[in-house]
Amino acid sequence: MRKLALWGVIVESGIVIWVDLQTSPATVDLCAQVSFFSAIFKVRGVDKVADAIRALTPCAVLFEYDDPSEELLEPLESLASEFPGARFVMITQEHSESLAIWALRARLWDYLVKPVDLLYLLSRVDLHREPGTASVKEYKRRRVQQDMTPNRGNGGTLVAGPRLVNESKAVRLQNLLTPALSFVNANYAEKVTLGVVAKLCGLGRYQFSRAFKHAHGTTFRKFLIIHRIRKAEQMLCSTNLSITEVAFSVGFNDLSHFAKMFRRHTGARPSEYLERKRKETRMHLSHPLPVKTENGAKLL
Repeated sequence: MRKLALWGVIVESGIVIWVDLQTSPATVDLCAQVSFFSAIFKVRGVDKVADAIRALTPCAVLFEYDDPSEELLEPLESLASEFPGARFVMITQEHSESLAIWALRARLWDYLVKPVDLLYLLSRVDLHREPGTASVKEYKRRRVQQDMTPNRGNGGTLVAGPRLVNESKAVRLQNLLTPALSFVNANYAEKVTLGVVAKLCGLGRYQFSRAFKHAHGTTFRKFLIIHRIRKAEQMLCSTNLSITEVAFSVGFNDLSHFAKMFRRHTGARPSEYLERKRKETRMHLSHPLPVKTENGAKLL
């Protein structure tokens, strides 16, 4: 892993760039939570992001919004076009079907709606972890060296996360399988075969199957199904697509099989899940938060 200097700060490549474009203070500091597991270079505004990407070669670039306007989305679209190889992840408080479609057309790596499940977010960051960076599981079972002192520069803050003293066999194995995970994330809606992903990793089908099961504790086929179900959950919550449209959009070509797998991994049928989410939304809308006026009075 190479070290380099950015605005007078010595950093290691492979970190995550976090771009904070929220217009109001967040109730949950996701960046601080993720920084406990990964090295984060935090940037407010977008003027320094391109320089940071060129200098750091990040594993991922996370853009956090509360209410993304067209003005705030334009830089993300431009950066995604300028750096097609970078993994851009959008995290937003407000969401709509049009925004989700925009994210897909902009070819973002992922589109997440708050509240974001921390473990899922960590898995997205962990997916691109460079050798030597502690994974979530490794952090729990191994001693780490940790430097929590923030270093401020002209445009960003380096939040140093844990680093393993030595690269373990598990880390090397996970990095070997990273091309397969990247391929699944980009092509989950299409037909994904074991032979193709094994070849991407430079392994035979049998070698790949054994390596994947050892690294992830499950078969590749089950991993692919779970990934598709997670995407289906996101689409059911953030779009107005029908259950059938969602099923086909995430790679299922049999509606009954989709319903069966969805229930197995979420505990509810797609229709039940959708109705529950709609009910939660109605309850939220029927109990709006009080709005404060300039003089501090509350409007109910």
